[in-house]
Amino acid sequence: MSSAIKSVVLYVDNNSRRLLARRFDLSIAGYDVLPAISGAAAWRIFRRRHVDLVITDHRLPGISGAEVTACIKDLKPEVPVILLIEGRKAPPGAGRAVLVLAMDTDLEELLAQAQKLLRRRQLPPPPPPGRAKGKGSA
Repeated sequence: MSSAIKSVVLYVDNNSRRLLARRFDLSIAGYDVLPAISGAAAWRIFRRRHVDLVITDHRLPGISGAEVTACIKDLKPEVPVILLIEGRKAPPGAGRAVLVLAMDTDLEELLAQAQKLLRRRQLPPPPPPGRAKGKGSA
C-alpha cells in the first residue's frame, strides 16, 4: 500500500444510492471521500475539513450545487469544483465551477477529469516575469 497522501474529494448528491456508489468508486480509485447528502451538509463539511476537489450535483434541496460552488469559491477560490447537471444546459451560476458535466457522465470520464484538475492544482506557480529560474534578483 502506498504511503502517499490521498487527495480529499467532497462528493455531494441527495440521491443516497448514487452517493454511496460514487463514494465507493472514488475510494477504489484512491481518493479519500467525504460524502454529503445536501448542499448545507457539504458547506458544513467544507468549512471544517481540508478538501482538494468538490464534485456536486446541481439539483439539491435547499442550497443548489451552483450555490454551494459560489460559497466554496468565495472562501477558497483555489479548490476546483465539478458541477453535475441533468441535461445539457448549464444552470444559472454554473460559471463558477471549473467544469460542468452531465450527471450521466461515465465513471472513467469523471475520474479522468478529477485527476486532471487535481494535477493542475498541484503544479508549482510559474516564476514571475523577468526572473530567471532558481536565481534571485541581482
